[in-house]
Amino acid sequence: MLADDKGAAQALALVEDARGSITISFDPNCGPNLVKHKAHYGDLMDAFAATADIVRMSGADFEFLYGGSDYAGALIRSVGRVERCSNFSQGSQSE
Repeated sequence: MLADDKGAAQALALVEDARGSITISFDPNCGPNLVKHKAHYGDLMDAFAATADIVRMSGADFEFLYGGSDYAGALIRSVGRVERCSNFSQGSQSE
């Protein structure tokens, strides 16, 4: 649904409306084969992450969205606020 602009816009509007009244958790669970414009999709995932109180992301999703291994830098750029909770998983390991 988030790979589709209309569905993503509707979902983001719902999340933004609920923000402040509930705890919002976000896991992009990327589907690279569904993404048509990676840069736009990355910006959209950052917008969702910025609204979340909790961000969880697999290593595969991180690699797809950000490449490299600068987890802390990508988290700060994506979430923007360090007091939010985050979790990057690497299979059975978590960082």
